Amino acid sequence: MQICRICCFLLFIALFGCTQDNQSEDAGFAKVPLPSSVAADNVVLEILNNSGGNAPVLFDLPTIMAFPQTSFTGNDPWDHTAHKFTGVQLFPLLKRIGIQNTATRVEVIAANNYRITIGLEDMQRYNYLLSYSMDNVLLQGNPDLKKRGSLMIAINFDKYKNLDTELYKNHLVWQVKTIIVR
Repeated sequence: MQICRICCFLLFIALFGCTQDNQSEDAGFAKVPLPSSVAADNVVLEILNNSGGNAPVLFDLPTIMAFPQTSFTGNDPWDHTAHKFTGVQLFPLLKRIGIQNTATRVEVIAANNYRITIGLEDMQRYNYLLSYSMDNVLLQGNPDLKKRGSLMIAINFDKYKNLDTELYKNHLVWQVKTIIVR
């Protein structure tokens, strides 16, 4: 009888304990309304949700900054320097716009037309960050950070030491302008 109670308790924790974390994360993103319109001059990100057939979602920087914020300090493999990156986790943002369970990857396109395909599994597992600030300085409009654009993808390589830096550093897209969900 005691073993049965322990098994039931562990099952309860497994089912509802993990869900609670996801629900609180999702709840933070759900509280931010998706923009219904953004002036063309203010658009910093366009997300095309090809997995659900929805219209593109256009974001301005204040809307992106309204989502739950995440920060980490880690080494940037491009300049081999530790930086503090601040932004929003990319996978929960994509979930917020309604990506389908059938979606497996995204294509990220930069302002300079650099393109890369990123698996959603990696994006979720390694907590890819859509960063709008580096070292407590907004990327947008900062002449010293102009080459990085208004938004960039950051990965905490110091936390995920098993990542192949040479491969994954190509996922660190600067000047992110468009994300296409596939």
